[in-house]
Order: sequence, then structure tokens, then C-alpha cells
Amino acid sequence: MFKNILKVALRNLLKHKGFSAINVAGLALGLAAGFFVLIFIRDETSYDRFHDQADRIYRVAQYIHIDNRVDSAVPTPPILAAALAEEFPSIEAPARVRHVGGIVSYEDQRFASSNVYAVDADFFKVFSFRLVSGDPKTALAEPNRIIVTRSAARKVFGDKDPSAGF
Repeated sequence: MFKNILKVALRNLLKHKGFSAINVAGLALGLAAGFFVLIFIRDETSYDRFHDQADRIYRVAQYIHIDNRVDSAVPTPPILAAALAEEFPSIEAPARVRHVGGIVSYEDQRFASSNVYAVDADFFKVFSFRLVSGDPKTALAEPNRIIVTRSAARKVFGDKDPSAGF
């Protein structure tokens, strides 16, 4: 029976080539669009989901209206975190993150890096990044303290422990 259905379908495809091409192209385009939508949704819903309390982390963005155009930007005024925490008591720990870029220096070495961020002391109360060495509770307790990635620590400090007295 399946053989007969396949034979009839093939005959119809060959008999009505233009109609069949439109149907196959539409099906392929619809499947591709559906897959792209699914991939986009999965990507958007998996953003920063590796944190322990990811369902309680929110990101504040601003929308700028200029000449009938709306742009969105993540940088917000520095005072906004304190104002939101004061206005909304349900905010447990505001954590500001600001991209600053810059030059990192240690002893006689200098490294230019575009991946330098300034963060609040409450950063590790919100985000659950795992540290190779050091304590997340005290890592940002004082001004001018840094957290470096494993690869950056190897590049700057070599085999020395970056958290030992620096």
C-alpha cells in the first residue's frame, strides 16, 4: 500500500512540476523559519542560566527615543541601582557591571585588554561564578581589587597564585 501511495505522489509531482516546486519551497522555507525561531527562543531563554539563582536575576536596559527611532542600550546611570533598591524593597542585591576596558599592569608587565569590567562589591551575591582561588565574599571587599580569568592569571602571574598577597 505504501508503495502505491509513493508511486501516485511521484506521478503527481512530475505531472504538476510548478505547483510541486512552490509547495516544496514553501515547506522548506516554513521549516527553516520555524527552526530559526526555535533556536532564537532557546538562545534567549538560556542566557546566563548557569547561575544558581538565574530565575531571580534581572537586567536593566534603557530605551532611547531619537527622531522617531528607538534604540536600546544596556548602560544605565550609576545612581540607578541605589534608586531602584530604595524604591523596590524586593531587590535583594543590586549589582552594577560596567565595561571600562583598559591596561592591566603587574610589576614590569603591561597588558591592554578590552575585557575589563568594573563591578560592585555585591557582584558575587548575585552571580555565582566559580573562583579557582580566593573567596568570593572577600574578593571585592576593598576598592581596587580585581578578579582575573584563569588564562589572564597565567599570562600575568605565570605559575604564582594570584590571590596570595597581591
